[in-house]
Amino acid sequence: MTRLSTLLKTAALASVTAFAGTAALAQDFTVYVYEKGYFPNTVYSDEATRIKFVNKTSYTVGVDTTGGSILINDIAVGNHAYLDVSTINGRTIKTPYLFGSGYKSGNYFNVASGSAPDS
Repeated sequence: MTRLSTLLKTAALASVTAFAGTAALAQDFTVYVYEKGYFPNTVYSDEATRIKFVNKTSYTVGVDTTGGSILINDIAVGNHAYLDVSTINGRTIKTPYLFGSGYKSGNYFNVASGSAPDS
């Protein structure tokens, strides 16, 4: 019985350690949302697991793909929202939708595979 208890404790500790190790690898990457696009306008998937979109405009903004899928319905002025990279990967995000003003011409946003060319 003692062996089983020790084995179960060891297994539980191993699974908690594995989960903590996975969580430590998760990395957020901040992208600023402006009226005419995003900065930076490309994030590399090996460098981030979540994208934090920070609204730097004077409008509530929406984040949509060029295919018309709404990814984030609204981010209030000065606020932020998160998206997993897997949600965006392989899709192009068009310029932010500015509630009360619409879309402006500007930079689209992409998640590229791999790491940045200069890293």
